Amino acid sequence: MGAYLTGKQEQPLPEGIVRRIVVFGGGDWVRGGDNWSLGYEVGRLVALADAELVTGGYGGAMEASSEGAASAGGSVRGIVHRSPREKPPNPFVTVVERAEDYADRLARLLRIEEAVALPGLSGTFAEIAASFALLQRFPGRRLALWGPWWRPLLGDVMTRMSSGHMPGVAWLDDLPGLERWLSRHHEDEAVGADDLR
Repeated sequence: MGAYLTGKQEQPLPEGIVRRIVVFGGGDWVRGGDNWSLGYEVGRLVALADAELVTGGYGGAMEASSEGAASAGGSVRGIVHRSPREKPPNPFVTVVERAEDYADRLARLLRIEEAVALPGLSGTFAEIAASFALLQRFPGRRLALWGPWWRPLLGDVMTRMSSGHMPGVAWLDDLPGLERWLSRHHEDEAVGADDLR
């Protein structure tokens, strides 16, 4: 496990890393479950794209993607928070950043300008909603949503909120789609209403 960092300042990128990508997803995933291999592959692809993987630092999707990034030799940053029921970060985290509380942790995760949202529940939904609000206010941010999970739940809502045009949002239907998204990190991706269904 790596060194603990505190404070809200932007941390320098590790050597050889060109950007940070945060992965959101359910904390209730179990090793060997339906989504574990998806999270593992997402983390691995993020690391292979010379990006530092950033997660909430705990189990489930956070651990699966951290394990994948670590397997590819990537840097794994976990943003954990103080809590009466404090848990240790997952064993694949190389840099632990400690937030004051859940709200501070969420704010730190949202400061990362590129995000991938994997299957999850209320916490992941909150991260997506906040990311979407930031996308509408700050150009240059990017959000990739795992389409098979999120499109049925969010497609119509996001279309109504965005008038059918969402710069910076991409729906991912498979891992090759994620690879394309990772390789186009400087391009503006406008998703039209037809892409949301």
